[in-house]
Amino acid sequence: MNRNWEERKLKELIGNKDVKEEAVNTVTVPLNNQIHYDRTKKRVRALRNFYRHLTAYVVVIIVLLVLLWVGVQTEQDLFIYIACGTALGWSIGLVIHIFKVFGTSLFMGKNWEERKLIELMEEENKKL
Repeated sequence: MNRNWEERKLKELIGNKDVKEEAVNTVTVPLNNQIHYDRTKKRVRALRNFYRHLTAYVVVIIVLLVLLWVGVQTEQDLFIYIACGTALGWSIGLVIHIFKVFGTSLFMGKNWEERKLIELMEEENKKL
C-alpha cells in the first residue's frame, strides 16, 4: 500500500512519466531527470513521514484528552501538567515539521494564485 502511494505521488509531482521504468532503468535516464527523480522521491518520503507524524499526533492528543478528562475528575494536578506539557511540546514539534516539509510558502505564499490557476486549468483539461 505504501509503495503504491509513493509511486502515485511521484507520478503526480514529476508528471505522467513511468516512475517504475525510471527507477529500474537508470542508465537510460538523463542525469538531470535522475536528479529530478531523486529530489522528488525525497519530497514524497518527507510527505509520507509527515503524514505518519500527524497521525500519531492526532491519536496521542485524543488519548491525552481522554486522560486529562479523567485527571480533572480525580484532581491529579501533576498528571494534568505533564499531559499539557506533552501536548504543547508535540504541537510545537509538529509545526516545525510542517515548515520543514511544506516550507514557509505553505499559506498561499509566492505565486500561489498562479500555481493554483494552472493546476485548476490542468484539471479542467483532463475533464474535456
